[in-house]
Amino acid sequence: LDAVSCAVKLCFGVSYQLAVYEEHAVSRGSSAKAAAFVGVLYEGRMYWGVGIDEDIIRSSICALVSAVNRLFSAEGLTGEREERLISAAQMEARKSLLAVKQEMVERAYQRALEKLCSLPREQYVELLAAMLVRASSTGKEEVVFDPRDREDAGQAAVARANELLAKEVAPELPLGDGAVASFLNKVAAGVSALAQGTAMLTVSEETRACSGGFILKNGRIEVNCTFDALVRSEREQTAGAVARLLFPET
Repeated sequence: LDAVSCAVKLCFGVSYQLAVYEEHAVSRGSSAKAAAFVGVLYEGRMYWGVGIDEDIIRSSICALVSAVNRLFSAEGLTGEREERLISAAQMEARKSLLAVKQEMVERAYQRALEKLCSLPREQYVELLAAMLVRASSTGKEEVVFDPRDREDAGQAAVARANELLAKEVAPELPLGDGAVASFLNKVAAGVSALAQGTAMLTVSEETRACSGGFILKNGRIEVNCTFDALVRSEREQTAGAVARLLFPET
């Protein structure tokens, strides 16, 4: 509201004090409306305005417009100034509403990042392993983890990813079911993987601070698969769709 008030003063060359601002709920429920009351002080006289809307930002701006209109009317500052006031207020209202929407979209992606970072260990390891298999191009890269992940989830994820990569290059042998058959299939898969030079991902001695995920290194080439980078990339591609889901009526 202060930003809109400053824009009005600048646009119309009028100086007043935004002296009073109050807001109250006038109904309940999902479509509840809010009433905003604004008092502006001009040369010792107070002028009041009220605005009612489901959106508190719009109701407060309507109240300001109402109060300033009364000021203009009482002081003989009507006509063109009033039209300019309404236009300027509407523009600032759109800007304010856009800023609120952008903040809500940003919070949605932040929440997604927080959920990724709070996955149970078993799910986190499986997710990292699947990401490693998808991101690896040679099966021989180094994997850089956050210091908190390196010795635990990181080691387990790399081991699991190597197991999955080995299965991709080694067909199942017809040995039947049971522990022995499973063991022999794993051995066969490991031999095939070594022969084809894959399933040799290693945990790097290097660590990098990140909220989760990893960085895949192949010499000087790095692939950033940290959760921060993935969420940021997803935001660039889907922010518009997320905004439409959050604000379907606008």
